[in-house]
Amino acid sequence: MRYFIKLQYDGSNHHGWQSQPTEIATIQGDIEKAFSKILREKIEVVGCGRTDTGVHARDYYMHMDLDHLDWKLFGRVNRLVSDNIALLNFKAVTDAAHARFDAISRSYEYHIHFQKNPFINGRSFLFPHKSYDRKKMKEAVAMLTEYTHFDTFCKSNTDVIEKVCEITRSEWVFNEDGAVYYVSANRFLRGMIRLIVGMSLQVARGQMELEYVKQQLSNQDRLEKALSAPAHGLYLCDIKYPFID
Repeated sequence: MRYFIKLQYDGSNHHGWQSQPTEIATIQGDIEKAFSKILREKIEVVGCGRTDTGVHARDYYMHMDLDHLDWKLFGRVNRLVSDNIALLNFKAVTDAAHARFDAISRSYEYHIHFQKNPFINGRSFLFPHKSYDRKKMKEAVAMLTEYTHFDTFCKSNTDVIEKVCEITRSEWVFNEDGAVYYVSANRFLRGMIRLIVGMSLQVARGQMELEYVKQQLSNQDRLEKALSAPAHGLYLCDIKYPFID
């Protein structure tokens, strides 16, 4: 039977989601090892997407095929995986259900803070600059809903051919201590959000003109001197499926 499992993880101590052929610690690798050890057979899981080293997930789904999954087995695996990983719940689905290909919407948050704070170190990006234009920073991301092709914000040396994305939300929301970038789309390209965040910070500081960014988007050309924001400020936070409430 195929099961969907919802989980969360802090990516600080793992080299991304995807299993590696070596002993490098990954989220997928840790989970597969835990299930395999308890069931005494090779178990493989399929995730809703890849996250890079250091990226976190508040809301993540994977699917796997097992003869039977109950709360006792679920609890044993949850205790065995790294403390950075928490399995939340599971649901039996049809054999055709797919964690990656059936997702109809994905959302991310990118967190920044303005003053050094040891309690969020590694979970938010320190942006201590007092001289920046908040209005331009907002405009730089708000305009992205007007575009559908994003070669401009795709990490180089990727095997992705189709670079069309439908962005439904793209905005910075400021608070007393920092700001959060909220973005939702049907899909994202590799490294896309961190490049968008970096671009908006460069525009805010006068290091890049907004008109230049628009020109590059229209021509689907990469940005010169593009900045990729650090991974530790990024959170996968909301995955939607037609068959999960």
